[in-house]
Amino acid sequence: MERRQALTRIAGLAASGTLPPLARGQSEKALTLVVPYPPGGGSDILARAIQPGLQKTLGQTVIVENLAGANGSLAARKVLNAAPDGNTLLVASPNEVVLAPLAMPGTRYTAEEFRMINLFYVTPLALYARTGLTVDSVDSLIALARIDGTRELPYGTTGVGSMYHVVGENFRALTGTRLLHVPYKGGGPLIQDLIGQQIDLTILPVAANLLGMVDARQIKILGVATPQRSPMAPNVPTFDEGKLLKGFHHSLWFGTVVPAKTPEGAVRRLHQALAQVVQMPETRAAIQVGGAEFGPVLSLTDAARFYASENARIRRMAKGVKLES
Repeated sequence: MERRQALTRIAGLAASGTLPPLARGQSEKALTLVVPYPPGGGSDILARAIQPGLQKTLGQTVIVENLAGANGSLAARKVLNAAPDGNTLLVASPNEVVLAPLAMPGTRYTAEEFRMINLFYVTPLALYARTGLTVDSVDSLIALARIDGTRELPYGTTGVGSMYHVVGENFRALTGTRLLHVPYKGGGPLIQDLIGQQIDLTILPVAANLLGMVDARQIKILGVATPQRSPMAPNVPTFDEGKLLKGFHHSLWFGTVVPAKTPEGAVRRLHQALAQVVQMPETRAAIQVGGAEFGPVLSLTDAARFYASENARIRRMAKGVKLES
């Protein structure tokens, strides 16, 4: 199911109304937003956008900690090992909480050990290519990568078992293309190698920084994996507009999660605070710099429903993918 449609339905169930101010000084302990990747990525941009408002709303010091490695599982494990008092949150996407345990059994945790506090936004994915690759559309890329006897086209991802890896392998399986997975430790090195012509392709979000590189002719964008064109890239066709691959719709969500054993009172306090923070003009302005828009504020019940649905959907998609490099 396309994520935008899912959000539209659950938006109608979301809690509404103005939230009352939270009491100040409820905790002397700092609250830590754990980001599972180096600075500069989607999770990091989100964490730094909500940090000032969260600190103001809670009356509590809020720290952003970047802990990269093992497709986000190091950060996820840190959050699970922390005291379940609501003072350690993971700024999460499906990569860390759903896919990392499937790709790396040594992580020894499951998606069910987390509870979603807030879903902030969902962003569509797109297919990008190096400028020197002689293709200008999804169809021409598929045609090139199907030719017998040609080299496999290397495509980069942020790691084995990442959402980009699963979607890339799904693309390869559906199209019968000759692709070679090249995992990276983060988006920065991946993009540098795409600009430097070291890899041919990548699947990443429709994001302002990447679209800027497209405008500067450092990389190319071939198509967006949504039913309708993205407002951020209205001149870029969808996969559906081509002839060779229909119904290829994929997005990536970002939210905050805590250990499932976190007390209900702490969960409600965080949910209430974050609901206030995402409505602050300065928070919205900070996230828009990264090219995203906050979605509706969900109730805890609807956040749990969304999280469970995504867990099941992504597991189904990953089932047919060989999650190894």
